[in-house]
Amino acid sequence: DDDRANLLNHAVSRNSGGNRNSNSTNDISANVTSLESSGADKILLLSASLFLLLYVTQFVCLNVLSGSGLFATITFYLLVFVLSLSTSPSAAFPRSLFFSLLEHLAAIATGGRDFLHVFLADALCSLSKIFFDLGLLFSLVCSYPHNLPTSSTVLLIPSLFASMPFLIRIRQCMGSYFNNEKNDGFEFMHILNSLKYASSILPIVISAFQHLHESRKGEEDTNRYEGVLQFFLCVNTLFCFTWDTVVDWGLGPGG
Repeated sequence: DDDRANLLNHAVSRNSGGNRNSNSTNDISANVTSLESSGADKILLLSASLFLLLYVTQFVCLNVLSGSGLFATITFYLLVFVLSLSTSPSAAFPRSLFFSLLEHLAAIATGGRDFLHVFLADALCSLSKIFFDLGLLFSLVCSYPHNLPTSSTVLLIPSLFASMPFLIRIRQCMGSYFNNEKNDGFEFMHILNSLKYASSILPIVISAFQHLHESRKGEEDTNRYEGVLQFFLCVNTLFCFTWDTVVDWGLGPGG
């Protein structure tokens, strides 16, 4: 009877422990879900706040202060920077997000090649137009209060800004090629990946050269560059589509 009682107590104890482990796992899952939901809500609120700040800044600078578009843009970025440095508890999340982004941007600029840095650099490649606009804004600030001069630097600087994400990815790919520790025979894939991003830079360079040539010699003299530009745009599109389909998504033969 005593043995039967001990076995029964042991079974009850194990079942209780299993329930505690199950409850603990459920609590962890609930906490993770809660944190993800909270983070998403904060990002949506931050995006809406930035949009509202942009609208108010533009309205005040253009309509109330009778300033220029450049003045409104610089004012908006200055306000965002100042608010990011604020010690207010309500600014804790934007401040941590801002400095975390700066930290990761510095890491990828200095050769970071882990998954997060590669993912971030790929995301920046989708924002090439925004980088071009930032380069144009930089040129406007440098030439203020005068208009932009008709020179090579007008398009050189924005084009260089637009090429930066692709140059970062090329550096990451080449770093993976020269520091490959697996020796699995697929090192050449890093070279092909580098060529894919290089093919994205060529249309930027040709387009900048075309517009610069047009400003100097007229539109009719630059029509011959349009075919070259379209050719390299097609090459880049086919290269990226094939790579994404076959390599990234594994939809090709044997994928």
